[in-house]
Amino acid sequence: MASGYSWSSTGSNHNYSAFERLQTTNNVVPTFKCSNTNDLFTVSSSIKGNHALTYPVGLITADELVMGGIPWDDEVTNNYLFTEASYWTMTPSYFNNNRAYVFFMTNFGNLFDYRTNLTYGIRSVINLRPDVPLSGIGTTSNPYVVN
Repeated sequence: MASGYSWSSTGSNHNYSAFERLQTTNNVVPTFKCSNTNDLFTVSSSIKGNHALTYPVGLITADELVMGGIPWDDEVTNNYLFTEASYWTMTPSYFNNNRAYVFFMTNFGNLFDYRTNLTYGIRSVINLRPDVPLSGIGTTSNPYVVN
């Protein structure tokens, strides 16, 4: 889900709502709610969203990283989301002087944003129904396992 693609504008600069929610060390407010139905990518059988997906697979969002324990301004290396490699999320941060900035997971274990002219990896995610049984606690030594 591409959550929160609304934005505020000042001249040619645009801050997307994720910039306001996540790019801070105080009062971080990640969400899984999508404020724009056109951005809520769902499969055709869903009762919500835009029904644009054949399979429920997408890129990870910055909100998912934060909810998974990855901070904006501190490094976390003992988390299942840490891979020692930088990878992009699907979450835009802001637009400034004709350059798009997108959130990414750094190879140091924190969330950051940068221009989209860099070559980083991607990390796909799948959506599971709430009733799918899981075990584990989400660390590198005890990762989540679908049972």
